[in-house]
Parts: sequence; C-alpha cells; structure tokens
Amino acid sequence: MSTVLARFDGLEDTMDRSGFGALESEFGNLPLKQLGYHASVLGLAVRTTILQTYYNPFDEAIEATYIFPIEGQNAVVGCEMRVAERVIRAKLKERGQARADYHRAIKSGYRAALLEENRPETFSMRVGNIPPGEAVQVCIETVSQLAVVNGEWTLRMPLVVAPRYTSGLPLPRNAAGCGTAIDTDQVPDASTVTPPTWLPGFASPVDLRLSVELRMGHVSGYVNWMDCLKSSLHSIVLDGDVKKLRDSANSSCRIQVQPGNRVDRDFVLRGNIDDSRINTTLTAECPTARSSDSETDETDTVNFAIDIVPPRINGQVPRDIVFLLDRSGSMSGWKMSAARRGILRLVDSMQSNDRFRVIAFDDRIESFSGPRNKARTEEAWHNATEANKHLASQWLSGIDSLGGTEMGQAIERGLVAFTNDATLQGRNLAMVLVTDGQVTGEDTLLRSIASIPATTRPRLFCLGIDSAVNGSVLQRLSKFTGGTFELVESEKRLDEMLQRFANEIGSPAITNLRIESTSTAKIRLAPTNVRTLYSGRSHSVFGQSDGTDILTIKVSGDLPNGKSWSQQVTAQPLDSQSFLLPLWGKAAIREMEDELVSLGNRDPKLIRQITDCSLHCGTLSRLTAFVAVDETEQVTLGKSPHSIVQPSEYPEGWNMQLPALDRGQLIPYPRAFAKSTTSIVSPMVRTENLMAFTDRLLDA
Repeated sequence: MSTVLARFDGLEDTMDRSGFGALESEFGNLPLKQLGYHASVLGLAVRTTILQTYYNPFDEAIEATYIFPIEGQNAVVGCEMRVAERVIRAKLKERGQARADYHRAIKSGYRAALLEENRPETFSMRVGNIPPGEAVQVCIETVSQLAVVNGEWTLRMPLVVAPRYTSGLPLPRNAAGCGTAIDTDQVPDASTVTPPTWLPGFASPVDLRLSVELRMGHVSGYVNWMDCLKSSLHSIVLDGDVKKLRDSANSSCRIQVQPGNRVDRDFVLRGNIDDSRINTTLTAECPTARSSDSETDETDTVNFAIDIVPPRINGQVPRDIVFLLDRSGSMSGWKMSAARRGILRLVDSMQSNDRFRVIAFDDRIESFSGPRNKARTEEAWHNATEANKHLASQWLSGIDSLGGTEMGQAIERGLVAFTNDATLQGRNLAMVLVTDGQVTGEDTLLRSIASIPATTRPRLFCLGIDSAVNGSVLQRLSKFTGGTFELVESEKRLDEMLQRFANEIGSPAITNLRIESTSTAKIRLAPTNVRTLYSGRSHSVFGQSDGTDILTIKVSGDLPNGKSWSQQVTAQPLDSQSFLLPLWGKAAIREMEDELVSLGNRDPKLIRQITDCSLHCGTLSRLTAFVAVDETEQVTLGKSPHSIVQPSEYPEGWNMQLPALDRGQLIPYPRAFAKSTTSIVSPMVRTENLMAFTDRLLDA
C-alpha cells in the first residue's frame, strides 16, 4: 500500500506523464542518461549514494563533464567507476596528482573518471574515453547528519546548479573550467561552477530515480511520525503497510519519487520529532569501529561527537539589524515577492528599543532613508517605531528584481554601519541577508567579512529563497559569523518559519562556547569558530581522544543575562561502524578551508594541513580529488575523445528575463543535431562563453 506526500508549495500534481523521454530526438541524448539517489537514514545519521550513468550515443569516444551539487554538510567518502561487470574503486589523491593521473590515462586510451570539489556544494565529474554505444556508471558515497531545528528535521539533496552571477574583470587567459562564465580577477575559477543551461520549458533527457529509507528509531518520539512527512517534489510514495507504520515508532519506511520528476529543483524531505528526547550527548566509536587507515601509531585514538542542545531562553537584548535584500534578476517572480514579505515580517517583529536599516541591491545599492520631512538619512539607524516600520513597508513595496548580484558590495555597505559607532555598545549586532545565493564569488565575501574585527563584526543570518538555492555560500557566511541559515523553497514555507527565524536574529542562547575534558583522556577537537548557539538548534562538535579512559566532557558558555551555563556528559559507545572519522574530517576541513580563504589562499602550512586531513580521513576537499582508471583495455589509440559538457536544467519557478542579444550572438545547437525534429536555439550564454563546447561537438 502507498500514499502520496504533500508538496511544500501545495501544487497539484499536473506534471507531464510522458516523462524525460519527451524531448528525444533522432541523434540521441547527451551523455548523462540517468541520475540515481538513495539515502539511508538511521536515527539522525545519513548515508547517501549518488549513481550517475553516462552513455555515448555518438560514433566515436567522448569525454563527458557534469557540474552538479552535493549538500554542503555532506562528507564525500567514496567513489567508484563501473564498466560492464568491473568495479574500479577511485583513489583519493592530492588534486594535482589526481588530475595528472586522469590525463595520463585518457592520453593512453584508458577509461577514467575524476571527481573534484570546486565549491563546498558544487562538484564536477569527468568521465573520459567512453566508447561509442557504451555506458559507464559512477557511484559517489556521502555521509552526514540530519539537521534538526525546533523539532523539525530536514534531509536535503540538491539536484541542480542554477545560473550564477560573477563579479570582476575578465582574466586574460584560458578558462579554468568548461562552464559558461568568464574567469575574473575576483572569481578566477568561475568557469568551473557555471554549467550551460537548457532553455526554460525544455526538459533535459535525464531519468531521475530517488529513494529514501527512513528508520527513525526512538528518536522520533511519535507513533504517527509518518503523517508529519512532506517533500519538495511531486508524488512521493511510501512503500509498505501504512497501518503498521502508524502503529510503531520503531518502524521503517521507504519513500520513492515517481518517474517524471525533473532535475530542476532540490529534493527536500522534512519530518517532525519529539525534541524533548534530544539532549546533549557524547558518542564515541567502539574500538572495533576505529579506522585502519591512520597514518600514525595512535592505536588507541577514538573519534567522538558532542551533540550540544542549548537551553531555551526568554527576553532579548536591544538589537541593531541591517537587512540586505537581493533584488537581482534571478530573484524575479515568487522569490521577489517572498523576499519582500519576509523582510517586512522581520521588521514588523522588532521591538521598540531595536534599530534597523534596509538596503536593496543588485549591481546598484539603494537604502531606505526614513521620513521624507527630514534630511536624507540613508546611513543612519532608524528606531523600530510603528511609523518607521510603516515607511519601510511602503519603500519595500516598490522594490523589484533588476540587474546583477553584486553581493560583496552590499555586504561591505552593510558592514559600514557597525564601524566606529559608540552607540552600538551593549547591543546585539546582526545582518539579515535575503537572497537565492546565486553568486560564484563566495570566497571574496568571506574575505570581506574576515577583515572586520571580531569585536565589531555582526552575526549574519541568511534566508535562502529558491527551489534550487546555492546553500553553501549562505551556510558558510552564517557559520563564519555565528549566525543561522534557513531555507525557503516556497512561499508556503516562508510563513511556517519566519517567526522562529525572527526570534533568533541577534538573540543567541549561548555565547563563548567552551569544551573541555574532565577525565584523564586527552581530546583534540576539530577546528571550529562556532562559539554561539541558539535555542532549538542542536550543534555537533567532532573530536578525537587518546582512548585511555572513559571519556567525560564538560560543555559551558555564557547566558544572555551574564550567568554561566554548563553540562557534563559521559561517552556512550556506538555498537556499529560509525561515521565519526569522515564527519570529524569534514568539519576540520571546512573550518580550515574558510580560514585559508580569509587569508587569501596564501598559507602553505594550512594548505598542507587540509590536504593531509583529507587523505587521512578519506574525505574529499577542494585540495584533493578522487580518480579511477580502468586499465583493462585501451578503447582509443592516440586520439583524444570529444569533450561534451552536460547542460543543467533551468530551475523551476525562475522567471529571469533572458538577455537581449542580436542574432550574431546566438548559438544554435551543433550541426550534428540538424536531423532532430526539435530545433533549439539558446540565448542563455554569449558566443565567446560556449565556443569550446560548440567546436568540439560540431565534428561529432
């Protein structure tokens, strides 16, 4: 028996049942034939496999490149290439060495695959020397934990890399990648994270198969926990005996996306648990679960995780908040409406002793200036009076989506409000960024924020509005400054979470978080700059101990009233193979990568530490890569394969206006497509940005 889950946006299931094959043509499809996602959830632990199937419909060998997303908090721990009945396990190597191995294999005529991380949530897969009429599968494995906020857990699987805006001046050199954006002085690798895009309304011929196995165990706390499930994609079905599922909190179920869903929005699954069952806990791996890949002789090293649950607090310190509204072209349609409404609700929730500023930005910046009968006060704080709130509402109602996303300039303008202002003493400082995050230059943003002294640096609270939001940039910005991040994939979702988001802004439950061992066991925590916790949000800290004693750890911090808070926990051993080593590695790598970016990528010692940590923990980083080479047979002899870049879907719900180009700037799809009954001309990108892609296909 099965049932259909509700979609977040409440849309009727009106999709075209002809599915992904509706646009098939005589020449065949582009290389990516099928995407398979399978997640296994046990309690709050998640293991996900991503299966990509590439097929060569042409008459000579090809190299397929696919730019795709993986959730930024997931640790990528494995990759393998499957050819017929052979399975070739990829090796994790330093990125330069992995690339050299890949190019050497391609030149020698062997099949090979290369998986690289270009951003914390954007990856590229290259599969080379696929013979005519043959298929190659690549399987990627990740581990993670469910995010839980106020009793609601979220499982997110990004499926599409949306078009992104790139700031800066073009660099006079060959592109670093095969994407559509030009590399610039601000984003020297923009071409690695900007795949070409199908025109809106044209479905890519990719078959999506996605399933989730849920076994929540006692953590759910609800007998009818299945009734709380909802998702972002059409027609999710649950396999199994529905009555049995509702009768047992320990039951499991399988959720499967029906055929026909397009790869044009993220898959998000949410459910509820009894958060009274979630307490601060310390878990450690059993000796039998220790990694055998350690480079040291520390045979007693034990990996552990502390899940910290802060107390719930009441009352607020007076707040100074700068609201940044993204009004760029990609925010058009429902997103612009939701963003305006979100900021209006947040401003309206402010208390009389709070102050605010509002800035709208695209490639220009405009600020709310307050009452008209006074001199322009764009750079002044506005008291959160009912009159000022009303004027801000009127001003926001006239904001609409326009140009490019110069987010760096907007953040810098917002940061000016927190410098050299004596009136800020004793107040909570915050910036609220409402955006879809579709920029390529997130590293530049981190450097700008890092330049502000920590004592005057506001916490950044990010509200990501999109069905295919660039989540990594918003997660990194909020975590780096001690704020929080919320995802809104529909207008209905906005109404559900605005109140709790409003209560968090500038109102932490715990500051100056401290963790120390109270037993004889020595501990080493993964690097973290998180020192601020919020009510209803559990936070995980990973570490290692020498394993010579029962591990007991004290967690402490400061409450808003100045008093101290502390909890002491003793380790609970895990009975099975744990995820703790790769998650420890992921946490350490993320913090070190952000520190490296804030230093301008010029610290050789830190670069070495990131690389060593990645290789030791078996977790992919931006400085390492997975490479697999099938040396069973040579499929080409001295001839380079044709390179093809797989286009991404145009995200669902986007109404962005296409640029007005003359006929000389439009690129028809290659002449090899001439026999197709469907003629497609894409004005999405300019001629110079796709020349390499087109030239290689013209001879196919």
